[in-house]
Amino acid sequence: MAKHEPKMIIVPIKDCVPNKWNPNKMSDHDFKALKNEIATQGFLHPILINQDNVIIDGYHRWLAAKEIGMTDIHAITIQTTEAVMKILTRNGNLIKGEMDPLLYAKMLKELLSEYDMEQLSAYIYTDPIEIQSHIDLLDLPEFKEDMMENVKADPEIAKCPKCGHEFEV
Repeated sequence: MAKHEPKMIIVPIKDCVPNKWNPNKMSDHDFKALKNEIATQGFLHPILINQDNVIIDGYHRWLAAKEIGMTDIHAITIQTTEAVMKILTRNGNLIKGEMDPLLYAKMLKELLSEYDMEQLSAYIYTDPIEIQSHIDLLDLPEFKEDMMENVKADPEIAKCPKCGHEFEV
């Protein structure tokens, strides 16, 4: 696969074309959070498009920006083939990573020293009960070992070893 010379551009949203093969899905909750994030913080992550403005990576960011009324967005454009675009779409969807539940819980606890629970809930688009559930995990001595096994089994859902409560990570 050849290396491509990317260029950063500003492109009218109406000129972008979704690809027909993107396997990435997003829940309604996550999409609403993405729209809120773009509306409050701006369009921080450019999309990736080809020479014909077909979206290679960033479909949901493009759609969220479109739905909140933006007219232009930042994009990285490359000259490429459809086959390479499919590979880049797949790779872009897979390399985003996942949150470590213990580090996430610690980060939430630290954020509560800067913001009250209602502010934090609004800023990260997460219910206060879910935030507290994450933080409570830090108080369970046996959590760390058991949690790592649960996350390996299903990286989307974690289960508290003490009470059995399941939550998204």
